[in-house]
Amino acid sequence: KLPNDNQVLYIGAGNDSYFTHNGTNSIWGNNTGTLQIRNHTSDADMFFSINDGGSHINAIQIDASDVGSVILPSDNQKLKIGASNDLQIYHDGSNTYMVNYAGSLIFEQQLADGNIIFNSDDGSGGAANYYIVDGANEINKFYKHIRLPVDSQQISVGAGNDLYMYHDATNSHFVNTTGNLTFINTANDADILFQSDNGAGSTTTYFYLDGSSASHNGSATTAMYTI
Repeated sequence: KLPNDNQVLYIGAGNDSYFTHNGTNSIWGNNTGTLQIRNHTSDADMFFSINDGGSHINAIQIDASDVGSVILPSDNQKLKIGASNDLQIYHDGSNTYMVNYAGSLIFEQQLADGNIIFNSDDGSGGAANYYIVDGANEINKFYKHIRLPVDSQQISVGAGNDLYMYHDATNSHFVNTTGNLTFINTANDADILFQSDNGAGSTTTYFYLDGSSASHNGSATTAMYTI
């Protein structure tokens, strides 16, 4: 026992490690090499405990039986990152939150040809791919339906949003603001069909571009048909 404040217990030939209490705080210091904390008991955990204002709780648990996983064992405990705690990750007992309070929130994959994969419940107790950022092919892949659930929200294409489509709660709009609007079907002998209500509760084809009836003899003479 060192009965007085600011007394120091030194360990090592050069007093490299020490313990002290300054009357307010306890300090464990190391001056040389790596500071290692070890538990040699097989599958035994390590706990860092605190007093949260009246009760004793385990704030951090290192789970030896789960490959040394670090656990915040209580709901609403937050992992805070940054000088002003700008990024916070926590679970409130029902939902998990990743909250950013300063700057942009950036997800970046540095592995060459690596992907960013978003999985979620598949409706039958498993998980399925919903969306993949495919780094190898430089493309975004959607594996489930895409929905804009609010009216008048646009899907826009082009540097100046030159082509866009939306539904205004009454009508659907497909709008091009720059250059030609071209519909192309490259499937051999396939058609482009225009369908609408048939007056009896279903739809019918009003006209179509008949690709299977088109002919070309290698010259400027080409037969094309709109039916």
